[in-house]
Formats: sequence, C-alpha cells, structure tokens
Amino acid sequence: MPFISEIIKTVPAGKKLVVEIKTGPEIVPFMKKDILKSGKADQMIFIAFGWESILAAKKAFPSNECYWLSSTKKSLLEKMEESAREGLEGVNLNYKIIDQEVMKKAEELGIEVLAWTVNDPDMAKTLINLGVEKITTDRPRWLKEEIIFKVNKKRSNLLLFYFKFVLMVMIVFCRIRFGFVLVNGSERMFRLGVN
Repeated sequence: MPFISEIIKTVPAGKKLVVEIKTGPEIVPFMKKDILKSGKADQMIFIAFGWESILAAKKAFPSNECYWLSSTKKSLLEKMEESAREGLEGVNLNYKIIDQEVMKKAEELGIEVLAWTVNDPDMAKTLINLGVEKITTDRPRWLKEEIIFKVNKKRSNLLLFYFKFVLMVMIVFCRIRFGFVLVNGSERMFRLGVN
C-alpha cells in the first residue's frame, strides 16, 4: 500500500484528491506534515465517517473542503446543523438517504450535499435534479457521458417538439390567412379576400 506522499505526487495541477480519513484524529498531524511538504495542500478535499477526525482535518486545513460521511438517516438533520456550525462545507451521503428533506435542510444551512457511490445514470440525474453538486462513482467518464447523452437526447426531443409546434402554427396561420383547397389529392393555396 502506498504512502499518502506517494499518492499526492500523482495529482496533476488543477485537479483535486479526495482523502478519506479512516482512522481517528490522531493521524491528522502526520498527514498534515506530508501534505504541506508536497506543496499541494490546496488540492486536497477531506472526508471522514469519524466526527472527530473530520473536525481535526478542518482545524488542520481550514481553507480546504471537509465533508462528514454518513450512510444512515438517523440524526442526520441534527448532524447537518453541527456540520454547518463547525464550518464544514457539507455532508457526503450514501445516495439512498438523499431526499428533498435533506436537500431543503442543506439549503437552509448553506452547506453542500455530496453523494456516494452512484453508478446508475438515472439515479445520478435524479440526484443532480435534487441539487446534489458532487457525485462519487466507480465509472466517472462513463457516467458523465451517459448523463450528457440523456440530457442531449431530452434536448433533441424538446427541439423536435418545438419545431413541430412552430411548423403547426405556421400551417394554421397559412390556412387562416390564405386558405387551402384539395385539388386532385394535393393542397392548393389561395388567398382569402385579398386582391
């Protein structure tokens, strides 16, 4: 298993590395030393299930994004309030517990809701429509392409509907303004009351 210093070296400029803290807060000072030494501290985002661990990360890296992880809805709304009070950017939740109530609370508190682990494009689209800003997935490129495809397909259908509607309005206008008559099975236009 590589050291965090080795992983940080692979992070390209302009990209972020999400660091999940899987131990207690005692690891944060050691982690901080390696991260600061790398010169890439501003590229780190921290997540943790451990409440004390994520608070320690926020204290050590006050300018970095820090999110508390949860997979249960039990006392979630209260923990969201605590997250806001402690200056965390938000919560990172199992997608199955995200609903309108959670999103409304997040909006009231001014915090973000992130979702994990989403590998279904329809679910990702549902979460995006709810207001989820970041999604963890096992297939990032594929999921992004699928979402874009579905959005573009929907836009294409909407444009086609709009085109048909405009065409229909134009035909109705022509029929009213000029009038049509069937001659030998084809429509012929004539003007109504116009010399």
